Amino acid sequence: MDKSLLPLYRQFCDANGLEIPSNIDSLELHSGFYDWAREMQINGGRRYLAFLDFLGLNYYNSRETAEVGKGVYDSLVIGDEYETRMISAARVAKNIRGLKKLMLSGFIVANGIPNLASGGIHYALKYGDPFCSFMTQNPYNIRDINGWAGMHNINGYGVIVGVFGRVQDDDRQRKVEIVKDFSERLSDSLIGDYVEDGSYYFCVAGNKPLTLIRGLSIPHHGRGGR
Repeated sequence: MDKSLLPLYRQFCDANGLEIPSNIDSLELHSGFYDWAREMQINGGRRYLAFLDFLGLNYYNSRETAEVGKGVYDSLVIGDEYETRMISAARVAKNIRGLKKLMLSGFIVANGIPNLASGGIHYALKYGDPFCSFMTQNPYNIRDINGWAGMHNINGYGVIVGVFGRVQDDDRQRKVEIVKDFSERLSDSLIGDYVEDGSYYFCVAGNKPLTLIRGLSIPHHGRGGR
C-alpha cells in the first residue's frame, strides 16, 4: 500500500473496529477505505468547518493560519476557496507536493514555540511570521498535539484542535477524550463544545490568537533564513 495513507488508514480501522495486519508492507486497503475517507472529508469536514464558524473560530480561513499534519484525503482546506495554508510532512503529503500553499515540513512545538522540522533541522517561527494560528483535526496520534496548548498559553497563538466522525464509530469516546484533555491545558479564553448533528459528532477546543482577542492588527515580518 501507499505508506503515506497508513496514518489515515489506521483511523479508518479504529473507527470501524477493524484490525491492521502486522505486516503492513503487504497490506491491501480495505474496499471501503476511500469511500469512508471521502465521506469524512466532504460531508463530515464541511459540517465541522461550519461548526467552527458557529463557535466564532472562523479565523481559520486566513493566510495567517496553518492546518497541520493533514494529507490529500483528510485536509479540510485543500481547496482554492480557502486561504488557509498547510504544513505537512512528506510521508503524509506525498500526493500534494506541488500545492502552492503547502509547506512540506514536519511540525513540533518546544516551550510554546512552533517549529518547522526537516532533515533534523528545526526552524523556529515568530508570531505573525507568517502564522498567528494553527489548526488540526482528527490528529493521528496524541503526540501530534504535544505542546499546542503552550503555543497559546505562552505566546498567544490561536489554536484549534478538534475531532469528528460518525456517532457510531468505535473510537468516538477515545477521540473526544483527547480534545477534553487538551482543553484542560488551555489557560484562558477557551472556546469549545461537543455536538451531534444527525449521524455525525463534532468536538472542538480552541482559542483565538492574541491579536484578535485584543483587536490588534496582525504583525508582518520579513522571513529569516534557516
